[in-house]
Amino acid sequence: MGALQTIIIWVGCYFIVPYLTFLSPLARTLTSVLAPYVVPKLIDFVKSILYPNSSIPIRPVPAPTKRALNLLFASASLALLLSLPAFAPENIFVATQSRLQIDTDVLFKRLEVLRPLTPTDITLRAKFVNTESRLAYLAFGPDTVAHCTVCGADDAWGYFAYHLPKLLWPHLLHAVVLGAATSDVFAGLEGARWRKQGWIAALAIVVVEVWYTATYDMTRNKKVKRMEDLANVFWRVRTLRLLAVAGLDGLLGLALWLTSTNRWLARPPPVAVRVQAATKNVEETLMKMRALGVLRNAVVRDKVLRGEVEQYWRQEGDVMGELVQDPEVAVVINGVVEEINMDKVQTDAGAMADGIMGGLVPGSGHVKEE
Repeated sequence: MGALQTIIIWVGCYFIVPYLTFLSPLARTLTSVLAPYVVPKLIDFVKSILYPNSSIPIRPVPAPTKRALNLLFASASLALLLSLPAFAPENIFVATQSRLQIDTDVLFKRLEVLRPLTPTDITLRAKFVNTESRLAYLAFGPDTVAHCTVCGADDAWGYFAYHLPKLLWPHLLHAVVLGAATSDVFAGLEGARWRKQGWIAALAIVVVEVWYTATYDMTRNKKVKRMEDLANVFWRVRTLRLLAVAGLDGLLGLALWLTSTNRWLARPPPVAVRVQAATKNVEETLMKMRALGVLRNAVVRDKVLRGEVEQYWRQEGDVMGELVQDPEVAVVINGVVEEINMDKVQTDAGAMADGIMGGLVPGSGHVKEE
């Protein structure tokens, strides 16, 4: 099955993927190169979830982990909701279907037809006297361009420095969520197990966004003639940020659920916990045996109960005697006895006896003769 699976994957990568024209050439190349190595691991991962380790049984989600899962679900849902265009800041070029080179008065006349102008619109109107301010608007958003009083029209680094706290603020909120969801106090040991991986992934999202925003060349939009070709970087980055946050929360929640229920990367209980559980079982068994001993003593001491017990065993002997004397039962018993290999039974019994008694003398399989 493994060889057949490998053959199917290789055939698909090198004879089917190249004809998937809806994918870009880079995507087809990466799929052909990486799929033979990634797909088998993905299949093994799915199998490990569907058929978990039988020695460690699946358990319900612990209560602390449920709190972490609820928090991550709320965070991911909020991020997905905020990624919708209805919750994004308005892009006046998209709202008015205007080109970047449109006259400022015409642009805001169109906007005024759609809705009343706000103080931010009036500030932007005063700043949209050159193309550089409009390029900064597309790269850093309306709030940064409107309220940065120390930024020059072509001061990209000034806009970036003013925009950086606004960029980091959502990540700080997300860090609080991750900190709570992976805290051993709030989420238990299963949550703390994924703390390092969660922080690394969140930090990677921050680094990528800061790097992309800092190195983006605003002048790319300068030669664009059509509104459809404008790169609305601020809105694109905002959407991708929220989707990345939602994806990270979803993956972290999935990992928490899988590990907390012993479906993936199951860990046996610590030795101390197992010893405590075994001790508890022994104590419970001992208490039951003591209770049984007390009950037996009570039965033996009571004349009526003792008589009932003796009568039961007398009747049991009579019933079993009659049953053994039945011809059909006798035939069955004789048939079973004839099929038994007595030599093998004696050998097994001797080996078992040697194994039990051999522990009395170290290094010997027999009882030491005195």
